[in-house]
Amino acid sequence: MSKEKNIVFFTPSEVNDKLPQIKKIINQIITLKKKFDESKENEVLDKIRIKVSELENIGCILRSADHGLVDFPAQRFGEVVFLCWTIDEEEINYWHTSTSGYQSRKHIKEYYILPKD
Repeated sequence: MSKEKNIVFFTPSEVNDKLPQIKKIINQIITLKKKFDESKENEVLDKIRIKVSELENIGCILRSADHGLVDFPAQRFGEVVFLCWTIDEEEINYWHTSTSGYQSRKHIKEYYILPKD
């Protein structure tokens, strides 16, 4: 894990090491979100915010609570990219550029291939 301007950059293996902790937090967020959708209670919303803060403190970004979609900043040949994970995946298998998103993600094997000039 390296830091640059308060951004934590992860390697795929570092993300995989943190996934049990992250998966637990995501499951809690999903449960709380369902409860909030039914009740609209501010107390539940506050609990969601706390859980999202826990993810941010780890250095990852929650993109969708509904899909358990999380991005992890990484670097690939000097370019900022995101390692991309959803709650139904066992490990990091995908990444995408900082200007694209989930729909444009590529398999992690391509993470190590040199970009074309």
